[in-house]
Amino acid sequence: MGYPASDPPWGDDPTRDPGWRPVLRQLPFIVVPQLSLARARRGGHGVMLLRVVYASFVWALLAFGMVLPFVVTPLRHGYTLTAVLLGASSLICYGVEPRIEKPLRCGSRVELANSYRTRFFLRIAFGEAIALFGFVATFVDGHLVSYYVGLVLVAPAFVRAAPGVGAFQREQDALTAQGCGESLVAALRSTPPAPRRHPYT
Repeated sequence: MGYPASDPPWGDDPTRDPGWRPVLRQLPFIVVPQLSLARARRGGHGVMLLRVVYASFVWALLAFGMVLPFVVTPLRHGYTLTAVLLGASSLICYGVEPRIEKPLRCGSRVELANSYRTRFFLRIAFGEAIALFGFVATFVDGHLVSYYVGLVLVAPAFVRAAPGVGAFQREQDALTAQGCGESLVAALRSTPPAPRRHPYT
């Protein structure tokens, strides 16, 4: 497969997945998402940026879990609201989301990359809804376990959304089987999202 001369000078095969190692070097900055995202954007590497974003979402959920014990006032209410909210949000996430997400589009590199990012954020958003409802139930019911049960329930959604090496390979195999000649990794690497004009990023 040929690549135009305008591609970024990666210095290697643009279809090669760099893996998670570049992201590991960003972990000290994940505690400040704006800083880690700004560093990833300066690198101009779409795959790395996507994985830094994913790591930031995971860190945010864990951080809430570490803070809640210090801010939640225990109450004597039952778990009715917790069961309703977590049950409803799980049903929406695992029952509705797969039905509304769209398959990857392979018209061009930009289209392929954008369709993957759209699906990625859709999966993250639906998954985070479970944790969000658990967060609300924690303050209403006064039981810390509500949020932690939400984290357990959200785990499969985040695993499904993870932009991992194996996940990219499975997506690529499916694209190839459909007759797509584009590389998903190359599309994400060469077409990173445009930097947002925001004073904090």
